[in-house]
Amino acid sequence: MRTVIGYFDDYDGAEAAVAALRKAGYSRDSVSLIARDPSAERAPKQAAADQDGEAVAGGATTGAVIGGALGIAVGLGALVIPGIGPVLAAGPLIAGLAGGAAGAAAGGAAGGLVGVLVDAGVSHDQADDYAEGVRRGGAIVTLGGLDAAEAIRVEDILQDAGAEDIAERATRWRGGGRVREAEVG
Repeated sequence: MRTVIGYFDDYDGAEAAVAALRKAGYSRDSVSLIARDPSAERAPKQAAADQDGEAVAGGATTGAVIGGALGIAVGLGALVIPGIGPVLAAGPLIAGLAGGAAGAAAGGAAGGLVGVLVDAGVSHDQADDYAEGVRRGGAIVTLGGLDAAEAIRVEDILQDAGAEDIAERATRWRGGGRVREAEVG
């Protein structure tokens, strides 16, 4: 059984991929989506730009609209993943993420997103690349438990929806340096 992952530069791409998978007959309960929470990054920047607080309210509203739209698509929940920061997540991987975040907060091993992806059958190096993509503001869409034929079908759907080549991206990131955990919320 295989897990297929698509990396997207933005939420819209990930949302389009989820819609394409749903249209192809995959249930929303089988698809996972993990993305940086846009409302968590907008509000502090807007607060600094507007001292009277109106921008913060606007940022929160924008975040709720974006989160709400994605939530309708896949049932998103908000989490904080150590080393990545605030994320929106849905699907089968969310239980592992919530457990990993709680364990890290309690002082346990911080497997976070990398650990969850490795548990799903992704190599550690590739899981690290996907986590780096999410740290940088991207999103991943996953579907697991697939036989070889289904995996090829899902890969095609994700590529048609605009999934990026994570290996190529990671090579560029390594040239430009990775985001340090201290730089992330």
